[in-house]
Amino acid sequence: MDSYDSNGNTATKVVGSNTTTYAWDFENRLTSVTLPGSGGTVTFAYDPFGRRIKKVTSTTTSIFAYDGDNLIEETNSSGAVVARYEDTQNIDEPLAMLRSGATSYYHADGLGSVTSLSNTAGSIANTYTYDSFGRLTNSTGSLVNPFRYTARESDTETGLYYYRARYYDQSAGRFLSEDPITFSGGIDFYPYTHNDPVNLFDPSGMQEPVSVPTPTPTPGPSPIPNPIPQPPGLWPGFPFIPMPQNQPSVDPWGRPYFPGIGSILPLQPPPSPRPPAPPVGADERTTPSPAPGKGCDNKNKRSCRLVDDFIPEGYRQTHVCSYVCEGMDKRVNFMLPVTSPCPRELPIQ
Repeated sequence: MDSYDSNGNTATKVVGSNTTTYAWDFENRLTSVTLPGSGGTVTFAYDPFGRRIKKVTSTTTSIFAYDGDNLIEETNSSGAVVARYEDTQNIDEPLAMLRSGATSYYHADGLGSVTSLSNTAGSIANTYTYDSFGRLTNSTGSLVNPFRYTARESDTETGLYYYRARYYDQSAGRFLSEDPITFSGGIDFYPYTHNDPVNLFDPSGMQEPVSVPTPTPTPGPSPIPNPIPQPPGLWPGFPFIPMPQNQPSVDPWGRPYFPGIGSILPLQPPPSPRPPAPPVGADERTTPSPAPGKGCDNKNKRSCRLVDDFIPEGYRQTHVCSYVCEGMDKRVNFMLPVTSPCPRELPIQ
């Protein structure tokens, strides 16, 4: 059984007679985990960009350095280098690790999860097997390695994965805290990749999950179906079209947007053009009246007022428009290209 604080962060987790306690700061970042029994407490610290830069356990202190969002170096409390990591230019694609004077090379599956490490002679040193939601089901080797499921950092002390904006509980298959982008990531703020971890992964812990690349089907009489379920569109009658990451779609009125998966509040289409005025001298009684619920009757509509406009960490092409809506106690966020300004108000039904 789990309990939560007033911000929706997991406060305690009870499994049998064991209770794990979580503490959070004012920005809803995990600051400590108190383990059951004599497991001790693990604490965390972050830099101004929200990156985790320190982890302290009962026996060790680890200091982390980054190149953008990728971890590249780990030192101890004395400043001595413990490990260095080489990555590709993409996020979460480790290539090699230098630890204790030995170099190891990473091997990954189609989801990006690390499946093995090899040494300079080409021999396999470590292997890893996971279930669909990242729980480690089997492993071999004794080499210390932080990168596991979807190449994210595994905290073996707590059983959590560090997914940047949030921590992922592999045993529950969900995040410990709410999605910082709220409704832009779906109507449920805790599931990992909309409960579709076979086809999606979420490197930031707050952005729309990324689709696993699939091979281009070859021409033939029977086309290969898309294994990724197609969610409903953002507007009624407007089909969802999956796009590559950071590539905007265009709505029915020519405005760019970044598609989301799951139900969100639908934007209302622009009002219909006003009908032409009747000819001069026409009997006003013949002028058609607005249909029920049409025209200027706004009593059933609410509005959302823009209160914040910011660029999330790790993004350069998009910004978040944050709104406060009448009758709702949570903000509503939408991601738009940086070239598209946030509307000051949004009508919703």
